[in-house]
Amino acid sequence: MLIAFNSQGQLIHASQAKAKAKYYCSETFVPMEMRLSSKNQPYFAKINHQGASESQEHLLGKQQIYTWCQQQGWLTDLEVPVNSIQQRIDVLANVKQQKVAFEFQCSPISIQTLKKRTTYYWRAGYNVYWFLGSPYRPISRKMQAKFTQWDQHQPVLYWWHVKQGKFSKQVMNLNNFNNNDLINRELNRLKWQRRHKTHSALLNLAYLNHHQLWLCPAFLHNWGESWPLTSDHLLEWQLKVLLQLERLPLKSQWTPEQWFQWVEQQTNWLPMPCLRVKQQQILHQRLINRLTQRWSLAEVLKVTKQGIIFWQLPKWYGSEQEKKRHLSSWRWDQF
Repeated sequence: MLIAFNSQGQLIHASQAKAKAKYYCSETFVPMEMRLSSKNQPYFAKINHQGASESQEHLLGKQQIYTWCQQQGWLTDLEVPVNSIQQRIDVLANVKQQKVAFEFQCSPISIQTLKKRTTYYWRAGYNVYWFLGSPYRPISRKMQAKFTQWDQHQPVLYWWHVKQGKFSKQVMNLNNFNNNDLINRELNRLKWQRRHKTHSALLNLAYLNHHQLWLCPAFLHNWGESWPLTSDHLLEWQLKVLLQLERLPLKSQWTPEQWFQWVEQQTNWLPMPCLRVKQQQILHQRLINRLTQRWSLAEVLKVTKQGIIFWQLPKWYGSEQEKKRHLSSWRWDQF
């Protein structure tokens, strides 16, 4: 914590604090003391070691964000208490008469808490940006979804780099699987799942359909652009949907709305507490539209003015050698 009350009730920055003076938490008014971090940066901490002390990165990072906001010419406050959720906003700026909360996240935070805080800011009329620190690198698919935010109609992540004193924006990943080495990784992952009996529900479904997962159709590979939206990797997600589709009668038909709902029923979406419901729906729709387009090109589906038709069964391979031979000459540019 960088801000606290002194004994006269004035808010004091830790850099102006005196070692033996009395200070009080700006939110709970419990006694505080000034301490020095491992790099001799002053900060306030509760006396008697109540609560966890802040990391050096978090202390320095939110000070940098505060300074950066001031450099933009914005009216800016540091560590603004929010009594209704018993939290402090790391940095609150007034940007063109719009209040903007900047949070610098270095420690773990539950999805429930993240959603609660983000929703509070929205209801209060604030925009909010969650900057991630180095403890979140390398970031997992689940964590990437958890902190996904929205910029210019696209999913993004925001990072704050303490060493450089600036932020960066992570946009869409590019995962092109027209490289044989990358395709082999996918095939090996499917075979590994069989040996270690992970994704047992998917393996059982493939067994019921008389298939082996790693001999799946070629058009399921080489997806292209991706952002973590589903709990399964894109290949496994497509396999799950395809195997369920194969259990339906050929020439089954859906309206576009019915098709979207049916695919959604086969999908476990990753929670995205930093996005509004409408933004999540847009991303879900884009993913399902992309699947529909690709499967239509593979002639598994037929898209008409009336809707979507399950047109024909896909071709699964008889052996790994057959699949590799076919993949080596596959026209990836068609997909």
